[in-house]
Amino acid sequence: MAETSKREQIVAAVLAELEELRYAGIFKLVTRDSPEIAGPEGMASLQYPAIVLVPGLPQPAADSGHRGPGKRVMLSRLRIQVLVMDHANTGMDARVSNLADEVWRVLLADQLKGGLAVGSSFLFDEFPKIERPYVIFGGALTVTYQHTEGGI
Repeated sequence: MAETSKREQIVAAVLAELEELRYAGIFKLVTRDSPEIAGPEGMASLQYPAIVLVPGLPQPAADSGHRGPGKRVMLSRLRIQVLVMDHANTGMDARVSNLADEVWRVLLADQLKGGLAVGSSFLFDEFPKIERPYVIFGGALTVTYQHTEGGI
């Protein structure tokens, strides 16, 4: 995928938003999905809590019309899975609430993603997965944006 594609620009904007939580000391790691992270056991305990983004491929939402000769403008939705992983032996429910609140606040602060999108929404998965001493929860960020036909 080209680094200049709208998809990559949106993913970079979301990463930058979540980096705010790392700079504030709330999270220790914010990254895109990478092969070395195969699950909670694949990370050092010093990296918790962590956020891992897994961007999907955009899905067409609508044909928005035409822009100039032969250039159709498309409306697409990009889903980005946001996984939060933490390591704690006690107080997991309160910990999940606190971390979820921070993720929610940051992801919904700029729903236009710096002007790249026409809108976005975030929906958590209903139940966190708890396998002591790990907890994993997350949700899907859906970003709706326009692009020309043939480019995502």
